[in-house]
Amino acid sequence: MTENEDYEIADLISKISPYIRFIGVVGKTGELLSYYRREDLDPLLDQKKTQYQFAQIAIKTELEEQFDEQLGDTEFVWEERTKVQTIAFAISSKRIWITIDKNVIRSEMLRIIDSCLPIVKRYSSQLAKYLLVYCDESAEDFKVDGNSLPAFNQTESEFRSPRAYIRAQQSHYKGFYRYLIKEDVDKGWLATEMHKHEAFRDSIKAEKMLTVEAREERKEKQWERLEEFGSNLNVKNLVVLDPVIKVINIEEDDLDERLEGLEQERAYKESLPNWISEAGINAELLYTEHMNPSDLDSYNEFCQLEEWVYEARIYHQFGLMPVSIDIRERLPADTRYVCRIVGVVDKDDWDSYYFGLFDLKRGKIVYQRYETVGRNLSMGDLEKQTKTDLKIIAN
Repeated sequence: MTENEDYEIADLISKISPYIRFIGVVGKTGELLSYYRREDLDPLLDQKKTQYQFAQIAIKTELEEQFDEQLGDTEFVWEERTKVQTIAFAISSKRIWITIDKNVIRSEMLRIIDSCLPIVKRYSSQLAKYLLVYCDESAEDFKVDGNSLPAFNQTESEFRSPRAYIRAQQSHYKGFYRYLIKEDVDKGWLATEMHKHEAFRDSIKAEKMLTVEAREERKEKQWERLEEFGSNLNVKNLVVLDPVIKVINIEEDDLDERLEGLEQERAYKESLPNWISEAGINAELLYTEHMNPSDLDSYNEFCQLEEWVYEARIYHQFGLMPVSIDIRERLPADTRYVCRIVGVVDKDDWDSYYFGLFDLKRGKIVYQRYETVGRNLSMGDLEKQTKTDLKIIAN
């Protein structure tokens, strides 16, 4: 896991229950990698005893691993003390340690555990999926001799040039990452997790083997089903990010073309609220030109949503789940869905249209469509395509 993921895990778990006091992501040697502490909370342990506690967690984890082969991996540990309750989960070589108020009833504790498990499992499995499917690696490729990478002991004088010396160093250390997960490979964790994703890998390979005709036929059938039955999303509330009409591949001094694109964008933005209303959807329109220059909250909300939607599109291409999931509580908007619409006027090629719907709860693109619309993208084209997409996501 990366440093960013350490913080993401603590943040995600903190949203599960108001009774959570503290969340710590603890490294293999007992160092605190990231944490969350509830506001206005007096810690039960001082700094020195907290460090002892994390060291004890690391030692205990190492001792318990000796029985994993016979008893299986530990999924979680729940302890009840006189002043607090604790839960611990393992993600690869790290431990997630959570403290909860003592007076919390058992049904709420079980709900917290059930909510944590999917988060823990998702983060522990993503690396294996990526290595298997997109890096074409196997667990055997990560097996190494020894516990650490041997040092590069040659000197520059042994090489014909400084460049050759640097290249030799790079070649020697290029496999360092295998030692980072050596423990997980030796325990069989990587092989087990990779096996879970083999069907997905095979489906990706089968997809690449499809002919252009087969892809087009499948796309037409999918589109016919969407038009007839809708998407089953039943979207009723929506945040719409600033729609954009881009004009590309024109001369730098062609001001008329740029102005024409801006006029078309303005007309589209004015018409869009009516089309959304006709589809039976309530929308919050985040148009940057309507924001007060001093309204930093609105600008920040817009920028965060732009970032998350872009992240979701990139991850969607590889069938991966973004690290930002269920971020609704961070936003003032009372909605689950965010919409992104882009039109492209290309003077050298076909014009195009894109409509994407992002689910804030699931952290992923749940509907998107990219369409080429011939030459000279018109308001009629934009209206037709947009109304079609709004109808689909509303049903």
